[in-house]
Amino acid sequence: MLGALYLIGVPRNLLIPVPPLVAALVTRSLMLYDHRRRGGQEWSPPARGQISAPKVAAVGRPLLVVLVAAIALAFVPTPAVGSTWQSNRYPQLRIGEPLVVPDGWRQESAEIYRWGSKMYGSGAVLVRQVLVQGVGSRAFDKFGRPRRVVVDSVDSRRPLALEVYPDLFRYDLSDERVSEPVAVALPLGVEGKMWNVVDDDKYLTYTVVSWWWNNGSRTQQVMLWAVDNHEPEAYFPQPRITIAANVSALMTVLLRGNAVLLDSNPQYKDRALLVGLARDLIQTQLDPDAGEKP
Repeated sequence: MLGALYLIGVPRNLLIPVPPLVAALVTRSLMLYDHRRRGGQEWSPPARGQISAPKVAAVGRPLLVVLVAAIALAFVPTPAVGSTWQSNRYPQLRIGEPLVVPDGWRQESAEIYRWGSKMYGSGAVLVRQVLVQGVGSRAFDKFGRPRRVVVDSVDSRRPLALEVYPDLFRYDLSDERVSEPVAVALPLGVEGKMWNVVDDDKYLTYTVVSWWWNNGSRTQQVMLWAVDNHEPEAYFPQPRITIAANVSALMTVLLRGNAVLLDSNPQYKDRALLVGLARDLIQTQLDPDAGEKP
């Protein structure tokens, strides 16, 4: 308990690798000391020819046990525990296909990325939809132009996979600054989160609203993206597997600290736009007779 007090506030990138490495080093040192002390052997490394032959002639039986255990564990479902995201159950949700477009919006394009199953398991689907307001409003654009919002949804039968491979691994955000998420109240018991993404190279700021929900068999994360460039050709981060690309971000954090990749003064420029669309999307998905059918 006393040791846990010293770990409060320790960066996660240090908290995860350092304790097992220290434990392995200490254990190795104690085992070496005990072996040398009991055997009366020299502390210097053994000379060539003095190394004993392996005690186990074959490892067939232990290997078979490990193989059978691995196969058995592969069929054990991952428990949905420890998630930092709220996920209510709505049996009527149709997960694995584009979301139904709510009234007041039109779908400009929709694309399905099948590589989502590589990270989130069999049957996982990543869908990107580009939605455009039917009628523009000066509340969201000074010229009253219809705003464009990107809607990404990804699902998995193992909710923990969405935590293991979060949005950081679906977009190349290695050079962007990201704010801490804040809670957003949405209708019908759904709890959302909102954060900012600042791209200093492109001089763009994105507002993101996201939530999780499930239909009893699959859990889905929905992410809404708006950008402060309101032109039709405005750039949005593209979904792709970016595990290798984000290694540079990890090294940046290790060398320079979290602050270099943190947006400490988020503006949430499109909060009203995204929260309004999120409410419409949630109500439309849970009402089978509402919205524009895909």
